[in-house]
Amino acid sequence: MKILMLALLCATSIAPSVSAQVAAPTTPVLAVGPAPANVLRTGTEIQLKLQEQLTTEGKKLRVGQHFQLTVVEPVMVNGQVVIPVASPAVGEITEVRNKGM
Repeated sequence: MKILMLALLCATSIAPSVSAQVAAPTTPVLAVGPAPANVLRTGTEIQLKLQEQLTTEGKKLRVGQHFQLTVVEPVMVNGQVVIPVASPAVGEITEVRNKGM
C-alpha cells in the first residue's frame, strides 16, 4: 500500500511539469523575397597566406592552437567580390606530427 501511495504521489507531482512542457504549435516562418544571389558554395577554394610562422621546432605547436591568415586573391560570386583581398582569417591546428613520428 505504501508503494502504491508513493507511485501515485510521484505521478501527481510529475504530471503538472509534463503538461507545462507541452508548447502551443507555432506558425512556421516563411522567407519573403528573393533568395540571396551571392552565396559562397561549400568547397570554394580561397587563397590564404600565413601571417605567422608555424614550426614544430621546440614542440610549441598544440592541437587547437589558432593562427592568423589573410586572403591573397579576391573571392568572387556572380561577378561580385564577396571576400576582398587582405581580409583576415583564422586557422586552427588539428594535428601535430613531430620529427620521427
